[in-house]
Amino acid sequence: MPTYYVDSAATGANDGTSWTDAKTTLSALIASLVAGDTIYIASAHTEGATGLLNLTFPGTITNPNILISAQRGQTSPHVYESMATGGGKVNTTVNSFLLEGGTRVYGVTFECNTISAVIRHNSNMSVCHDCVFTTTSQNATVLSTNNNFMRGIFHNCTFTTAENAGTAYQVSGVNNQLEFYGCTFNAASLGAAADDVLLLNAMDQQVICEACDFSNSGSGKDFVVNGVGSSLILRGCKMPSSWTANLGTDDFSKLLLLEGSDGGANPSAASPGLRHQGNLSGIITHETTEVRTGGANDGDTDYSWKYAPSASVGYHVPLFNRIPLTVWHDATGSKTLTVFVSSSDSALTDKDVWMDVESPAEGTASYKMKRSTTRGNPFSTTALTSDSSTWTTGGNTKYKMTATLNPVEPGPVIVRVNVAKDADVFVDPELSLA
Repeated sequence: MPTYYVDSAATGANDGTSWTDAKTTLSALIASLVAGDTIYIASAHTEGATGLLNLTFPGTITNPNILISAQRGQTSPHVYESMATGGGKVNTTVNSFLLEGGTRVYGVTFECNTISAVIRHNSNMSVCHDCVFTTTSQNATVLSTNNNFMRGIFHNCTFTTAENAGTAYQVSGVNNQLEFYGCTFNAASLGAAADDVLLLNAMDQQVICEACDFSNSGSGKDFVVNGVGSSLILRGCKMPSSWTANLGTDDFSKLLLLEGSDGGANPSAASPGLRHQGNLSGIITHETTEVRTGGANDGDTDYSWKYAPSASVGYHVPLFNRIPLTVWHDATGSKTLTVFVSSSDSALTDKDVWMDVESPAEGTASYKMKRSTTRGNPFSTTALTSDSSTWTTGGNTKYKMTATLNPVEPGPVIVRVNVAKDADVFVDPELSLA
């Protein structure tokens, strides 16, 4: 496919065929592109607009356009110029960017000076590596997707906003899916403790942030999931010194913090699994004060999962771990699965706490999973089985839930614990299969 060049300092034929004859603006070049074309943008390039800058590429998901910031004048193979050493700059002084079409963008800086959003994705999917998205306005949200059914992936990008009241990063539009890996989100200008660092405010949004840094956002800020069926997953992220999960009014909006840090310290490998899950039914957090002797250990510290249900929980709307507990059944034959529980409630029944189990099939149903549950009926009064395990807090009541498994082949055993009573329940993530 053809290769084109963009350089604001070029003085040649302005047809984009070489560095000498480079197009002087990216927006002018886009009109002549076809899917699959590659564009090199000079790392010293600057380009501005006074209104909405519509960068609509003809690329598709399977045949994207490639936009790479490179050192001016270099011949192939070009030297990639990442944001750390420059990066071509595309600027709008008044409004926002619309980055549309299938694209792969490397090392480009996008800046918005006054209002609205720095970037809005549209149809198809953009993947950005080592890019910078920034706004210098105190009235601007850096990331706002605004349109529906959008897809975007960001690797090692930096987002910076001067927003000082309200929301720093906002995802709008229905059924949008965005993924951020190793990105930095700066929002140091946010003022009030109740300001939002990240807001999902439409239905069916899925946002994943992995190994991202949110620590430069002040303390006491909110991470808001306010759309029906929307979820925000933070995995191994560096969080502000203190923060709050602000969730919507339905049980299908959720925030999951996985293998992350709750207090601004660097993410640690010593926090496997679930750290925080929240929705209308309550929250589940990584707990180190009420733990079972001989139970789950992250290599340094014993831990459990604390279920803190809200008043909204019930038999039909339980609080359960969306990230399952897993153990491997490495042989055939009968084994007993045991989950250990501790609670301040001394009279839990199988209507209050139960487990859903998926395990390798039994009998002749090879290569299939069997699903079972230990839940009683809504009118059950069967008490949970008492247990003699030692937990940190001697005053809590100890329980265990068991299931007999007899698979015909090895495979994973997947467990989700459900809590349907407004009482703190501690679950040992270390499953016993013996």
